[in-house]
Amino acid sequence: MRERAAALLEHEGFRYTVAIIANGAVPTTVEAEIWYYPPGVEARGDGWKYFGRWTAAEAAAARELVVHGFKAWVEEQREADAEGTAP
Repeated sequence: MRERAAALLEHEGFRYTVAIIANGAVPTTVEAEIWYYPPGVEARGDGWKYFGRWTAAEAAAARELVVHGFKAWVEEQREADAEGTAP
């Protein structure tokens, strides 16, 4: 039996995956969350970092929201690194 693996996407060196969660809430909503590896960290199954979760009426919209938020956050991190103001 093959082990299942999450699809790894990439943005600016960050590798990430999007998990879609049908939460059963009424009215019906769907959640999408991102787990990522920072640049330079080996993807071995452990070491995932949690980014956040967004909710929308449809899976595609929830996914789009969380991916947009993640990419904006990555860009903010890059700018802070370039300016020397990163924590």
